Amino acid sequence: MRFLSVLLVSSIAVGCNDAATEVEVEVEAPLANVVQATPESRFTPSTALVRVGGTITWNFGALAHSVIFQTATGRPENIQQPVANSTETRTFTTAGLFRYECGVHPTMVGEIDVRPAPSE
Repeated sequence: MRFLSVLLVSSIAVGCNDAATEVEVEVEAPLANVVQATPESRFTPSTALVRVGGTITWNFGALAHSVIFQTATGRPENIQQPVANSTETRTFTTAGLFRYECGVHPTMVGEIDVRPAPSE
């Protein structure tokens, strides 16, 4: 009986330790990030992370694309005209999730996840 009690307590302790090690680590947002507008009509990555005050640069290849943001407070200026063989950069001054699409290829969508700057 005493052996069974020790075994039961050991099982509970091991179970608690496993749960305690499953901790999500918050990823620090970079100051700058890059999104590729691909010939396959995708934005890669589909969700880009950046901190407040940071920039996103869109790389446009031979196929022309644009970036039209959904209406949201703090969103940057759209890249209205289709752009090819060039880059465009926008600065994000407000935390939030900013969704956008290509005005040329409406099924081509992405989002920018803007996180608060780390506290010093």
